[in-house]
Amino acid sequence: MEHINAQQISRHLNWQETVDALEHMFAAPCTAPPRHHHTILHADQQDATMLLMPAWISGKYSGLKLVNVYPDNAKKGLPTIHGIYLLMNGATGEPIALLDGGELTARRTVCASALAAKFLSRKRSKKLVIVGTGRLAQYIGFAHQTVRPIDTITVWGRNREKSEKIANLYHNAGFNTVAADSLE
Repeated sequence: MEHINAQQISRHLNWQETVDALEHMFAAPCTAPPRHHHTILHADQQDATMLLMPAWISGKYSGLKLVNVYPDNAKKGLPTIHGIYLLMNGATGEPIALLDGGELTARRTVCASALAAKFLSRKRSKKLVIVGTGRLAQYIGFAHQTVRPIDTITVWGRNREKSEKIANLYHNAGFNTVAADSLE
C-alpha cells in the first residue's frame, strides 16, 4: 500500500485537473452514504468527534475518510482536525493508498468551490473576496483562478494580521490584493 503525505498531494494535485476531475465525478454514479458521527467523551477536555465518511464506485474504487475533531488541541499547539483517507480497490477491497486527509480535503474543498463558481458566477468575474484566514484561504484563490479570470483578491478575517498574511501570499503570486478592515 502506498502512503501519500501532504507534500506529495500538494505537488501532484494540480488545481485545474482537480476541478475537472470533480466535475466528472459529480456527474458520475457514486454511492456516498451519510457520514457517521461518533462522540468521544473526555473527562479532562472538550469531547471530541470522530467522523467516518465512506464512498464507492461499485467494482472500481472504494474509500473511507476518517476525521478526528479535537476542539482543545489548539490549546496544545496542535491542529483541531486530523484526518486520513484510505483508497481501496472496489473489486477486491485491497488497500491501494493511505493519503493525508487534511491536504486532500483542503484541496478538494476549494476545487469544489471553484467548480460551483464555474456554474454560478459571471464568466468575466475578476474579483474574489475570501472570508476567513484558515487553511482554505491560502488555496481558494488559486482554485478559483482556474475557472474565472481572477486578478484581484480581497481578504477579510477577524484577525487583521492573518488577513494581511493571506493577502501577501496572493500578492506574491501576482494578484492585486487587499486585506479588508471590514467585511462590508
